[in-house]
Amino acid sequence: MTGPADDVSTVLVTRFAVSWHGEQPGWEAPGWLRHRLRLFRRYTVPSVRRQRHPVDQWLVALDTRVPDSWRESVSVACAGLPLVLLDVAPVQRIEAWIELVDASIARSRPFVLSARLDSDDALAASYFTRLLDAVDPDRPGFWNIPSGWQLLGRRLFAIRDPSNPFVARLEPADGLVQTSSSLPHDRVSESGSLHQVEGPGGWLQVLHDRNIRNAAAVAGRRVRWSPGIPVRPWMLLANPIGGPHSRINAR
Repeated sequence: MTGPADDVSTVLVTRFAVSWHGEQPGWEAPGWLRHRLRLFRRYTVPSVRRQRHPVDQWLVALDTRVPDSWRESVSVACAGLPLVLLDVAPVQRIEAWIELVDASIARSRPFVLSARLDSDDALAASYFTRLLDAVDPDRPGFWNIPSGWQLLGRRLFAIRDPSNPFVARLEPADGLVQTSSSLPHDRVSESGSLHQVEGPGGWLQVLHDRNIRNAAAVAGRRVRWSPGIPVRPWMLLANPIGGPHSRINAR
């Protein structure tokens, strides 16, 4: 027996190290790539491997100036996953990014469900399963799991965000597939219908001293680990990557 989800392919988009809209690229800072690769291996990759509904494609973008050794490291970390590495020149126009991503998507089914996953964050194992159970191909637009967690050092917080960075986008595969990575997550409702998928937390943001912009986003209540949270209990006991005395961890 088939259902609407059988008409939908799943795509993750990760801007691992991209120079975006003329901003000073963070990846050029000393030690940035090494630190980010550790987070990627520790949180992001395991969460993709644990998806109950395996992702069909994982597009991971790196600036063309990133040394080849780092591309190899990303490939090795993602061994066995449907990885597609994208070489990206500094992005000056959003249209160029959309065209690159659109050309990289395998249109294996009539619809594409895409989600952005930052290279230092994680998804709950049920993330795509829940979305595919909820989406309706007759209602293209954005589908959001509002509940999630933030990890700040050794502290875990439960939060709710009705238009968060993990919002997914459902689009017909026979047109230009822009994906959810093509616009700010807090403005997606300006470009289409925004549907909420209620239930348990579906994602984890890892806050650290090399991503200061997210520090101000800490919200919600502190919680203890429980099954379903995409971070293992031992990670909450170990020293966080970035050191126990980092600027954020000291707050």
